[in-house]
Amino acid sequence: MITRTCSICGKELTHKQPYNKYCSSVCYYKVQKGRPHSAAHSKAIGNALRGKPKTKEHVQHVREGKKVEWSSPERHKKQSAIRKGKTWEEIYGKENTPKLKAKLVVSLRKRNSAPGYREAFSAKHRKRWKDATPEWRAWHLKRTLEARFPKGPNGFENQVLTLIREFNLPLKFVGTGEVVIRGKCPDFIGTNKKIIVEVCYEYFKTAAFIADRIKLFREEGYEVLFLEEEDLRDKNWKSRCVGKIIGLIGGK
Repeated sequence: MITRTCSICGKELTHKQPYNKYCSSVCYYKVQKGRPHSAAHSKAIGNALRGKPKTKEHVQHVREGKKVEWSSPERHKKQSAIRKGKTWEEIYGKENTPKLKAKLVVSLRKRNSAPGYREAFSAKHRKRWKDATPEWRAWHLKRTLEARFPKGPNGFENQVLTLIREFNLPLKFVGTGEVVIRGKCPDFIGTNKKIIVEVCYEYFKTAAFIADRIKLFREEGYEVLFLEEEDLRDKNWKSRCVGKIIGLIGGK
């Protein structure tokens, strides 16, 4: 047995062959990076490594090397440039895409349900927002709103738009992110008074959600009306909703 030092990382290694210079494939490929390999050479390397037992130290060394390589900014930029504008099918192929998506869903669910994950995630991003520059905040908010809000109104919001046109109500639809108040985007806002009308889907907007919205908007000087799902599904929904809106306008 011959004892020598790895020419890349300096780790001591023991080999039978005198020509082995590297302790692992990670160090070997650091030297070979950029050099073209023939098919015969690659096959020979695979055959030489196949079936050989790996020690815990070897596995840990490989993992640390991969972790450094995968977390490098240069690699992220390179991968982003390669994948930009491409679909999953174009990157991974039609056969592999369903399996990869299913695997990703399982992984994300496991991560999101881990104890303490949501609290740690929230604390991390609150700190990032607090320390950020005004320019970054404006850019991030714009990007979030573009991704979060739809291009136009949904079904219930279209009903309210019908009332606005038919009864000439002083309201404007801003649900696509046109108006943001302390990070919240209302559905409709008054054109000549500080009033807000929200459309409430019971499945998404709970009592706690409604109470928080009303409190937040009132702190900014707005009077708030929530048109609930039962209002908009009623047979006489027009008279019912218009009466509530006129009451809000008159009350303000």
